[in-house]
Amino acid sequence: MARTMGAAPFRCHLYREAIGRRLFRVIAPRPRDGLRISTNRYHETWHVICAPHHVPVLRRLFWAIAFDEHADTLVLLAGPVLAPTPFDAAPSRPVIIARVDRTPLRNHHVAELLVRMRRRRAPDGTIKPRTFGMNAADAAEAAAPQASHSAWHKRHEHEEPRVDLVGGAIVFRGSSRALRQAALALRGLDEPLQDGKMGYQYVGESHDRPHAAGEVQVFGDYRSMLSDARHAREDVERRGADLSPRHLSDDVCAERAARSARRIERRRAQAARRGRTGTTPETMD
Repeated sequence: MARTMGAAPFRCHLYREAIGRRLFRVIAPRPRDGLRISTNRYHETWHVICAPHHVPVLRRLFWAIAFDEHADTLVLLAGPVLAPTPFDAAPSRPVIIARVDRTPLRNHHVAELLVRMRRRRAPDGTIKPRTFGMNAADAAEAAAPQASHSAWHKRHEHEEPRVDLVGGAIVFRGSSRALRQAALALRGLDEPLQDGKMGYQYVGESHDRPHAAGEVQVFGDYRSMLSDARHAREDVERRGADLSPRHLSDDVCAERAARSARRIERRRAQAARRGRTGTTPETMD
C-alpha cells in the first residue's frame, strides 16, 4: 500500500482566484483520492503529519510545483484534506507550497485565498501535475553511497525551502531547486511502519537553530491516532474542568497516549491469539 497512492494516476483540482491585479492558480488534491494530513508546531518546528502511504503525493506536489512555470501558482492543502492533529485533536493549519520566484506571497494574499477557498463549492477544472524526472532522481539517490552526499546533491548545490507562517497557513516556499530537493529528501518515508512507530525528515532552512523550520512526520497508525485523539478530547472536555488551552492540550495528549498504548497492546494480543488459533481478530478504529 505504501506505493499505491503515489503510483496511481495523479490529478488535482484547479481553482482560479483574482486578488487585486493577480490571478492565482490554486492546485489542490482531490478529496476523493484520500490524502489526509495534520499540522502542528512543536520545538519551534512546523510539522506536516501523515501516514506513510500519503508521502508519495506530498513528494509529487513538491516536485510538480518546482517545475510549474505559471506565475502565481501554488499548492494548497486545506479543507477535507486537513485533519486535526493526532496528538490532541487540535485544529490544523493549512499548508501552501510555492516557488518563491514565480509566486511571491504576502500575509494578505494568503489570508484572502484561505477565505475564498472555504467558500468555493466546485473547482474550475482538473490538472495533472508534472513529475517528469523524479523517478530518475530517485534512482540516482538510491545508487548513491549512504556515507557520502547523494549523487543528486553532488551535481546540484543544496538548498532548503523556507518554512513560515504566512496569513494563517504554513508556507513552504523556495526556488525550483529547493523544492525538488525537498521532494527527494522525503524519499523512503513511504515505507510501511508498525503501529506505534514513526519516521521523520526535516524540510526547510534551520536559520542557525538546532532543528529545521519544517518537518514531515509519519506514523504507522496515523488514522487510529486521529480517532484516539478525538475520543480523548471528548473525554477530557466531558469532565468539565476549567483548563487553560495549554493544560487542556497536555491532558488530551496524555489521554490520547494512554488510549493508543491500550489499542496497540490489544492488537498485539489479538495477533498472538490469531497465531495460536488461526482466527481473525476484530476490526478496530
